[in-house]
Amino acid sequence: ILNLGLNLKRYKPVFNNKIKHKISISLRSSLNPRKGNQILIKALEYACLKQPDLNKKVEFNIVGDSSILELMTKKEFKCTFKDSIKTEKELIKFYQKSDFFLNQSIQDAGPVMVNESLACGLPVLSFNIGISKDVIINNFNGFLLNNISEKNLGNKIIEISNIKKNLLIKMKNNARKTAIKNFDIKEKAKKILKFIK
Repeated sequence: ILNLGLNLKRYKPVFNNKIKHKISISLRSSLNPRKGNQILIKALEYACLKQPDLNKKVEFNIVGDSSILELMTKKEFKCTFKDSIKTEKELIKFYQKSDFFLNQSIQDAGPVMVNESLACGLPVLSFNIGISKDVIINNFNGFLLNNISEKNLGNKIIEISNIKKNLLIKMKNNARKTAIKNFDIKEKAKKILKFIK
């Protein structure tokens, strides 16, 4: 009942018919240990060892702390970076230009970015924490990792890099359906009022 509600007329997908050669993954980079950046860095190093051409299959859209860019440069990933996002419109565009959202947090009640990503039609890759454990279903609207480890995360990033286009389209549609079912702000307001009464 108390999940964050969103205006789904604003947070919505923009489906592009152009065939992309790379899977685009958005994420928030943070130095807060709860946010799991160190696990992500180790996961990408592991994934690059296991699949050396990963940088030809995956690109990243990153907002937040810039320390992760050292790894992105070293591994030659194409990367778009913003240190901050100042408007809701800019945030929505950040999501809309990606195929997946990666939530590498290891301790979190949310994050809210999971809700926003699903609303914009992005399947979510996440550890089994916070809101993710309530709304993410494997191979339906994302991937949920039960064990927090760099190998698990690295292997799933490799899997995403090789995802079939038809499965990706299905997962994007299911991500949006999940948001409509769970996060519509009008429906949330009705449920909360009913709960209070």
